[in-house]
Amino acid sequence: MRLFRVFPQDPSAADNNEGSALYVPPPSTLGHIANVDLYRELYFAAQPEAAVAEIFGALFAWYPSDFVHASGRHYAVSTYDLDDTDRILNLNDTAALRTAGVKQPSHVVTRDRTVSQGWARTIFATGKYHGVLWWSYYCPDWTVCALWEFSSLRHVGPVETLTPSHPAVLLAARTIVRQIHPRPPASRRR
Repeated sequence: MRLFRVFPQDPSAADNNEGSALYVPPPSTLGHIANVDLYRELYFAAQPEAAVAEIFGALFAWYPSDFVHASGRHYAVSTYDLDDTDRILNLNDTAALRTAGVKQPSHVVTRDRTVSQGWARTIFATGKYHGVLWWSYYCPDWTVCALWEFSSLRHVGPVETLTPSHPAVLLAARTIVRQIHPRPPASRRR
């Protein structure tokens, strides 16, 4: 399976170090499927524009400065291959929803993290799966994926720096109806 991920890139970072394409950040309780006592996770999308939307979708307008992480590193999108797709539970399947203990499909994309983290905990506890995929909150035609097991994940590149004119940014903005501005608003200018 081909996957895409947006991350703050450090071009000089060695593999698996902060800023590299294979870096797994420290556990956080903020992630859609985060269960910090059980695993660390990485988030991906099946389309590069979906990966962009998942990171920047909460912003209603996008400015060049939005594509720079608080660390000063520029956001980039890169490509990955995942070999063991049979170990990824597809929540777009009604039988999979039952396996995950999801009571209604809307609970898959809920913003209530206690709900999504709960079904992720249930799936992880089966010991059968390395991750899960579902439809994007921003566009149900897009597929997003989260992994807690990375052994069959391969980074195949390239790593592309995101800018307001990057094709994935333009397509994401058009699909989820976001404005892209070439300059920061007056309140952000120095």
